[in-house]
Amino acid sequence: IYGPFPHQTIDGNRYFITFINDHSRFGYLYLIAERSQAFEMFKIFQTEVERQLEKKIKI
Repeated sequence: IYGPFPHQTIDGNRYFITFINDHSRFGYLYLIAERSQAFEMFKIFQTEVERQLEKKIKI
């Protein structure tokens, strides 16, 4: 999680969170308004990766 940044986006986001797929080294970046949204973004990331790879990811 990076931030808070001094300026927010039009949507009110002041942070971003990144996830990296260790196997493919592909990165995912999500903008968030509050740090408390991090777990929700992880669940979205998990769903996206599992649909793309058609496999469950290991944590």
